[in-house]
Amino acid sequence: MGWVQAMVWGALGGFSMDALDFITAVRRHRRLPWTRVRSSDPGPLAHAVAVVLRLFVGAVVAGAVGHDRPAVTAWLALGVGAAAPVALEKLTVLIPLALRGTAQHVLSSVLAADDGASAPPLCGTDAEIGVEVVQDGPGPEGS
Repeated sequence: MGWVQAMVWGALGGFSMDALDFITAVRRHRRLPWTRVRSSDPGPLAHAVAVVLRLFVGAVVAGAVGHDRPAVTAWLALGVGAAAPVALEKLTVLIPLALRGTAQHVLSSVLAADDGASAPPLCGTDAEIGVEVVQDGPGPEGS
């Protein structure tokens, strides 16, 4: 399967998740999701944009998987498209945590190299950012 076919299957996976959300909303609230009860409720345009974005995200992620792995099946592309919004949401939570620690160490070492001295942590101490420092083997005391 090519990456274009994977994108189509991914968009269908995103659409299937949107259809399930629609069914759940109608059963729970006994009305169409875009029907406004209060003036602050999202209208039909907001729901249409959300559907298009979910289709787009599912298609892009499944297309990327299909481009990387030509042996992708339709079932896998459908599943990737359905899971794409949740997977990307989890990645956006994990990536800043990883980058924050990496950026701190990279920038600290660059500043230390420029000054010839050790630079203070940029994001606070290790304890403040939730990093536990573990030493392997005996410490400098020779224990």
